[in-house]
Amino acid sequence: MVVILGRTRMKKVDEYYYGFNVDNDSIFFQVVRFPIYVNIFSSRWYAKRAGQLDMYEHFDKKFKRPFLIAFMLVISSFLFAFVSWFIQKYYL
Repeated sequence: MVVILGRTRMKKVDEYYYGFNVDNDSIFFQVVRFPIYVNIFSSRWYAKRAGQLDMYEHFDKKFKRPFLIAFMLVISSFLFAFVSWFIQKYYL
């Protein structure tokens, strides 16, 4: 999911955030920048606290939605992995 976002939407965010387009971008650097953008896109309060309120207001909800969905998928996959480990360790 981060790869798809990195090839499409993350380039637009980079161009707005840094002022230029990053041409040679690896998946590692996309994964590093992904939580930063998700935190800014998650709430107006956090964007204001981080000093990125203009970035929060620049992009609309439709643009931010895939970032938030991808973040929820990552968090839920870690949660399911932990629950399956817990069940296997203590109940099986």
